Amino acid sequence: MEKVVYIVWRDPRDGVEQFAQRLRGELPEKLLALGARGVQVKWRMRR
Repeated sequence: MEKVVYIVWRDPRDGVEQFAQRLRGELPEKLLALGARGVQVKWRMRR
């Protein structure tokens, strides 16, 4: 099993909900379409 971890941050011009939706929706769909066998997104908002 291979694991890859990416740390991402939000552009301040993007809303928090918009960014979260992309991380939970669009990103996993695109990665799966590119051949990823599984995608898990863990979301933690730093204040």
